[in-house]
Amino acid sequence: MTIPTYAPNVSVNQPRYTFRLLTTTGSDTLANSGTGNPVHNTTGLLRSAFRPSDDACTYPLLIPASMMLAYHLNATAALLAAIRTTTSLSLAAETTALSASIAVPITDHAIVSDALSDPVLRSKYDCKLHGSIWL
Repeated sequence: MTIPTYAPNVSVNQPRYTFRLLTTTGSDTLANSGTGNPVHNTTGLLRSAFRPSDDACTYPLLIPASMMLAYHLNATAALLAAIRTTTSLSLAAETTALSASIAVPITDHAIVSDALSDPVLRSKYDCKLHGSIWL
């Protein structure tokens, strides 16, 4: 989920999946032979191919999806901890750590501000200062 498009030697990292659809609407399929738009993801943010509206992501780091996953991982961890078995407590700790590994990059990279405004949240991002902002 966090693998960049290109390896350090500039070769293309092969994605785990591709998606190509014969269509005349560009937002119905992924660019670049089904791999999606390039991203240099060294942030820890999660890469998404499609938005909930089922349109392909122009900027593949979809912040709301990452926020939702982090939230639900925390909720799952709380349920696991309530079971109070050795296995469930161990899994709760792993789930909490995974949630934090998603939440920290959101705080570090998705919240932006300038001298003229309060901090705002990016909705999509590509690690090169391109993206969309929620106002």
